[in-house]
This record gives sequence, C-alpha cells and structure tokens, in this order.
Amino acid sequence: MKRLILATSLAALPLAALTLLALPQAAAAQAVSSGPVVAAGNALLTVSAEGKSTRVPDLALFSAGVTTQAKTAGAALTQNAAQMNGVIAALKKAGIADRDIQTSNLSINPVYGNPHRLPDGTVDQEPVIIGYQATNQVQVKQRKIAAVDQSLEIVRRRIDQLGTREPSIQRQGQDRIVVQLPGVKDPDHIKSLLGKTAKLTFHLLDDTASVEDALRGRVPPGDMLLPGNEQGRGQPENYVVRKRVEVGGDMLTDAR
Repeated sequence: MKRLILATSLAALPLAALTLLALPQAAAAQAVSSGPVVAAGNALLTVSAEGKSTRVPDLALFSAGVTTQAKTAGAALTQNAAQMNGVIAALKKAGIADRDIQTSNLSINPVYGNPHRLPDGTVDQEPVIIGYQATNQVQVKQRKIAAVDQSLEIVRRRIDQLGTREPSIQRQGQDRIVVQLPGVKDPDHIKSLLGKTAKLTFHLLDDTASVEDALRGRVPPGDMLLPGNEQGRGQPENYVVRKRVEVGGDMLTDAR
C-alpha cells in the first residue's frame, strides 16, 4: 500500500519538478566518468607502443686504482709505483695505446692506530702514526670497439666457409685478431681469403626454398645459403637467396 502511494505521489509532481530532481543525478554521472566520450555507432581504439635502440659504443672509458700500505711513506710509494707499473704493462699488452693511459690523483696519507690507554685509565688523545697509505689511479680509453667487433665477425664468417674444425678466432688488443686453424696445409689460401675486399650486393630472398633442406646440403639450383645477423633460438638465422645480383656496388653513384 505504501508503494502505491509513493508512485502516485511521484506521478503527481509537475514536469519541471521532475527535471530538477534528475539534474543532480546527471551531474554526478558526469563527474564519475573520466574516459573519452564516444558517440553512438563509433568505436574507440587505444594504441600503445614502445621503441628500443641499441648500439655498440665506439669509445669506452674506465678507471682503476692501486692502494699500498707500508711503515714509511717512501716504502708505500715504492710499492705503489711497482704495482701501478704492472697494471700499465698489462693494459699495453691488451692493446691500449700509451696516449690512452693516464695516471692521476697520487696521494700519501698517514695511518693512525687505536687510541692508547694510560695506566690511570685515561686515553692518550695524541694520535699515533703506525704507517702510511699510498693511492694512485689510472684512467684508460679503449677505442675502436665497434670496428674490431665488426672485423671479428667478418673473419669468422669467412673462416666458416672453409669448414675447418675447431677454429680459434680471438681478439688481441685494440686492433689485432689472432686466427688459429689446426690442420690447415695452405696458409696462403687463408691469407688470400681474409685479405679480399668485401663487396656489397643485394639478392632476392627465395621464399619457396626450405632453409632446413639447404642446411642439409640440398640448395635449389640458382640459390645460395647465407647466414644472417639475427639470432633465432640461440643460433644465427640463415636465408636462401637467389645468386643473381639485383643491385651491386657498381650500380651505386653515392653512399653516405
């Protein structure tokens, strides 16, 4: 019976009163909604993206320090100089040039012992020097990081073409690569292979060929198998491409 009376009372209100009663509710609904308003019949598309760029550095800067301690200042400096000379010799052996090795911040400081307690229980406030500590730093620049790494990869690819078992290709210093090939009887051929000038050519990818078959030695006629730079499942990706050169270096007029 109460519900019937309430409905009758609302129905008896003027239209203007109903409008006023609805206004606070509409205002509350607008305050709650914080997203974009999409018209009826339209769709809202939200896109988020992330970019990443990596590059091998051309120059690396790092520093190291040597700290020695002895009973006298002279002994601490002598030991420090000997150890620093060993560090510099190791850096030079690794291929770092003299101009890229610089020592700095040589310092000598006294080392104090624990406070001395007198027989009457008081503490002698005068600090006691028990030795000296010498510290020296060396700052190093390592250049041509990207160039040597790129050359190392090129040498490795050319050696892989020979099918040599267990080749050793290692970087030595800043500008040297050591190649060791056990069992090779024609070193002149290896030197000729490594000394060839690289050529840039563009080939079309053969989408109809199977990379698995090509890795087993079944390369389709007119195709060749080339390794790529991308890594897939821990191994370099391979591609079957046409032998025909679509664009070569002789067709280029400018490169920047």
